[in-house]
Amino acid sequence: MARGESLALLAAVAGLRRIAVEPEAATAIADACGGLPLALRVAGARLASRPHWSAKRLADRLATEETRLHELRFGDLDVRRSVLSSMRGFSAREHDLLAELTALGRGVFPAVAAGRLVGIPEQAAEDFLERLTDVSLLEMAGVDASGLPQYRFHEVVLVFARSLVGARC
Repeated sequence: MARGESLALLAAVAGLRRIAVEPEAATAIADACGGLPLALRVAGARLASRPHWSAKRLADRLATEETRLHELRFGDLDVRRSVLSSMRGFSAREHDLLAELTALGRGVFPAVAAGRLVGIPEQAAEDFLERLTDVSLLEMAGVDASGLPQYRFHEVVLVFARSLVGARC
């Protein structure tokens, strides 16, 4: 979701007044959630259930990548568990590939760069990137001048994938 839509969803869950009084903190929360509706609903629910918390408090708690996924849990809503369920059926090698792709960071990248990074042919890389896109772990970022697809990580998925480096799910 775009930032405006993200802020609207956050306000719908947490309360418009709650978000309106701290617009900078609300923007930081929305950015930390990377436009993912589940993450925004969780963040909003956490704020709504904690009237003594300021939006800045939650924004500060979400600012650290190492603890962000822990913060994006509320009741039965759990962003990490949701991302893991998207990877159901992925092999251990595919988990490793996803973790390795985090070296590409937040920017836009083509299949050829992904393939080069993980040591697989461009077509195999594109097939894997398309599979990740199909389960909403990557997003299409458009096409380059020659018409080849460009990809990028969702912010929260990038944080999750980085947590896979050196770990087995």
